[in-house]
Amino acid sequence: MPLFDMEGKPDNTLAEALGLTPAGERHASGSYFLALNTEGWLAPHAEVSTHYAQFLHASRGEILLKAATTGESCGFDIQLAAGRAVIISGAYPSDISLFRTILEKLGARAGLVHDCEDDGLFMTTSATESGERLLHILNLDGFEKEFHISEHGQPLFEGRLLHLRGREGMMLPLNLSLDDTRIAYSTAELIATATKTIQVHLTQPQDIIAFTGPRNVVPGHDYDVERHGTLQLVIARKPAVLDDQLTIHFE
Repeated sequence: MPLFDMEGKPDNTLAEALGLTPAGERHASGSYFLALNTEGWLAPHAEVSTHYAQFLHASRGEILLKAATTGESCGFDIQLAAGRAVIISGAYPSDISLFRTILEKLGARAGLVHDCEDDGLFMTTSATESGERLLHILNLDGFEKEFHISEHGQPLFEGRLLHLRGREGMMLPLNLSLDDTRIAYSTAELIATATKTIQVHLTQPQDIIAFTGPRNVVPGHDYDVERHGTLQLVIARKPAVLDDQLTIHFE
């Protein structure tokens, strides 16, 4: 909680607006092990060690975090007029489930979700005004991960399992228009397009590219073609680890 302005002068404007009063701080040391416990709707989460906490007295709201040994408070849920603020005034370690709980309590629910047991996957989308999108996925860890992706509760890629090697990323098209052909979804990255061909970069043990539109895909040596309703599915016959380039031909 800021107690000084940009010029270093004492300023409790934000704390006063939230009904908070400074009550000291603690630093962990070689002889003192600072730990925090969750309270209220944020509990139960395991006690965590930290190196710093700023303590405050609250005139209203609900306490969410306390020092394990002293009971001093450093986390709050406070209503303010038509708004609401969750304050964590300590160095709380990265805990995705805890911060997800806080954001959802504030009404911000993640649109993109994966089911990998390990953290370290970053996902976002970029989009045009017409709804064409690219899904960006980064694996921040040094080992391969397997996962499914859903968006607003609906599975992407028809629920297919995705693989992403350590320290790598993918940029996958969703509803991407290519003249009179549209890529509904693809586990392969788009490299280049020509009049009758599309070149993609394979990323999976078995990639799939789903097309819609009037043009028919010509069967090839390196892929199979299946039709599922309005979709033409191009299924690669080779894994990306052996050969990650694929050219798809159209009539």
